Amino acid sequence: MRFKRYGFVAGLALTILAAIHYPQDRLIHAQLFNLSLSNVAIWLIFFRQGLSIQTSELLAGRSPLKLHAFVLGWNFLLFPAVTAILLFLFSQFVSEELRLGFCLLSVMPTTVAASIALTTAAGGHTANALFSSVYSNLIAIIWVPTVSILYLRFSENPDFGILQALTKLSVLIALPLLIGQIVRNVLHNPSVIICRKTTWFCPTVILWLVYVAFVQSVQSSSFTQLQTKQIAFTVFLSGTILLLVSGLVSWSSHCLQLERDRRVAAFYCASQKSLVTGLPLATTLLTSVGQPAVLAVALLPLLAYHTLQLLLGAGLLSYCRKRV
Repeated sequence: MRFKRYGFVAGLALTILAAIHYPQDRLIHAQLFNLSLSNVAIWLIFFRQGLSIQTSELLAGRSPLKLHAFVLGWNFLLFPAVTAILLFLFSQFVSEELRLGFCLLSVMPTTVAASIALTTAAGGHTANALFSSVYSNLIAIIWVPTVSILYLRFSENPDFGILQALTKLSVLIALPLLIGQIVRNVLHNPSVIICRKTTWFCPTVILWLVYVAFVQSVQSSSFTQLQTKQIAFTVFLSGTILLLVSGLVSWSSHCLQLERDRRVAAFYCASQKSLVTGLPLATTLLTSVGQPAVLAVALLPLLAYHTLQLLLGAGLLSYCRKRV
């Protein structure tokens, strides 16, 4: 468990270093069946996610509804509010590209695998964590593009094809998710076997997308122009958001008056942000609106937050077992 958790973080660091020092144009422009390899990879990520959704187990955790409303409220409303306040306070230290990155981070859904694993390890209600995390990711398919497009439309980038962006998002994200769920219900046993044998797939594709994003940004100089203090501040602000949100989520979860195991599920699901869903969404969105060069910079907050949340989530396991 520890190797998987920190091995992926180490893989992210090595991938970024490789993109900076060994950018390969041929890898970036690689195609499969006359389609961009990155687009094929994103399609397969969401197809596998649809394939892995277990409808019967999902429905087992559908109540209490106030827990799920709490999680979704933090994922999509309160988290963005906290982030907006901090961005306002530190506006002079945040560039436009990083501001976009923190906006994207704030509206991303919770993790699925990590929140379920941490909830289970802390003695929380696994079925509730499954229900909340899956529905958070389903809602994000509509919520993230909508909020992001509105942000881009009313910021300094008003000229882009909204219809083109929404069409690409539908084809690469919503369609494969739906197909995966249909295949799961029609061919249940083969789907279970495929999911069990392809646990390596999503982390591998995420590393590929990170590599492509950073190579494109390095070639356009948008990433290399970032100063060290800006990167350090991004990590600092991501950590500040994580600690503040985690504290507020823990405090406010007691207002739900739920059993301890359900409060554990609420804590881990409400404070986490998904890299597996978030990175493909951000990649598809920014490439659709003609801004692939700023992708790596915009991804920095999500990458920093994801790394820090893994460390904090694991560190709080013993506390959650006893006191949450």
